[in-house]
Amino acid sequence: KEAEAALKRSNRELEELNRKMTLHGNFLQALLDSIPVPVFYKDAQFRYLGCNEAFNRITGLPSEALLGKTAREIWPRDFSEGYHQKDEDLLEDLREQEFEFQIAEKDGPVHDVIYRKNVFRDDRGRIAGIVGAMVEITERKKAEGALKRSEEQFRLLFEKAPMGYQSLDREGRLIMVNQTWLDILGYTRQEVIGKSFTDFMPEESVDLFQEAFFGLME
Repeated sequence: KEAEAALKRSNRELEELNRKMTLHGNFLQALLDSIPVPVFYKDAQFRYLGCNEAFNRITGLPSEALLGKTAREIWPRDFSEGYHQKDEDLLEDLREQEFEFQIAEKDGPVHDVIYRKNVFRDDRGRIAGIVGAMVEITERKKAEGALKRSEEQFRLLFEKAPMGYQSLDREGRLIMVNQTWLDILGYTRQEVIGKSFTDFMPEESVDLFQEAFFGLME
């Protein structure tokens, strides 16, 4: 009877432990899912152990398609080799990583992201795996690309304008001139940038220019 009672106590304790572990696991998953940025973690063999809903959304893959698999088994080769190399580098030097990369959504678009990854350890201090998060910057990269194209268009229009244009700093020094301006005066860009605009004016016009220019700066 004592053995039977001890067995029942042991079973109850085991059930209680399992209940607490399940509760703890559910809590951790709910906590991960509440984080708006994609988060994932892997074991020391680079196999996915888990992720949050934001990671599922950005990859287009459910958790069951990721768990137990490595990047090489999931992502296109063009991307997976880069992911795998970064994982190997992290376990080798054990320093937190932060870098820009791309992630390919399954049967969908490619996202530009900033990865941030580090190792995590077990209760004995041994490397247990990798935890990572990412911030999507696709729209920012698109905006940067659009701005660069716009700046290039402006530069071309500025350089090829039929009139000479220049830009001055607050002290009246040339900071930008177009090619037409250089062609008219016969100088190279290196000869004029940083020089005072009055260096290229008739002496009799200097006082009038300075009065008007510095009046605008007040």
